[in-house]
Amino acid sequence: MIYVIAIGAFQALTAVALLGSSKLRSKADFLLILLLCSIAAHLAIKFCIYSFVNDPEVRTQMNTFIGFCYGPLLYLYACQRRDTAFIPASRWYVFLPFMLGAVGYLTVVCVLMWSADAGHAVLYYYNETTTWLMMVLGFLFPVLSLRIAKQLPDMPQEKKLINSISYLLGIISIISLGFKTAQSAHMLDGSYNIICRDIVYSLLLVVCLVIIRYKYVGIMGTQPVKVIAGPAAEVLPSRKNASQY
Repeated sequence: MIYVIAIGAFQALTAVALLGSSKLRSKADFLLILLLCSIAAHLAIKFCIYSFVNDPEVRTQMNTFIGFCYGPLLYLYACQRRDTAFIPASRWYVFLPFMLGAVGYLTVVCVLMWSADAGHAVLYYYNETTTWLMMVLGFLFPVLSLRIAKQLPDMPQEKKLINSISYLLGIISIISLGFKTAQSAHMLDGSYNIICRDIVYSLLLVVCLVIIRYKYVGIMGTQPVKVIAGPAAEVLPSRKNASQY
């Protein structure tokens, strides 16, 4: 798993560098950069946990609150693509789950540092709450984004990008729901969380690749090609001139 996490974090940072360095990026693309930074931060935290934390319950069960950012950032990106005058900060409330998740995450960390037994008890309730909430929001925001994408008939590339990320986030929620339901029905034990997380982190890697495909490669492909018109003598040096080089 740690290799998947490392590759995913590197890919996210690469996508940030490519999109951030593009001179043709729009104001809305800043939201995509934030999405990529969120993925990179999420995977970086997981890399540190799997590298330096020995507590098996923390390694296999502790959710990272940054996952609450993915759906809202995609939704705000779609809104700004639909209306260039839209101000993302006007819908700050979509990040309330992220804020509450951050408080819960830091609370669990503090309690674990104080007492492992008490920390594990708090971790259980934190993980159960955030898992179900992430799955609900993982369906809600992609559905809202897909509805907005239908209102972008003149922006086929943006529509494809929003649809692709929405489907990937939806698939992540479906897979998580499947594993969580199986565990609740005692069909799978907690050790299968590793398999679930491997799949989720791989799909986050695909999200990064999709953004690069539709934004960076797409932008480079839309740059005008300069055509040099005129006689061949103006394009290529003659044999007489060529002999001078």
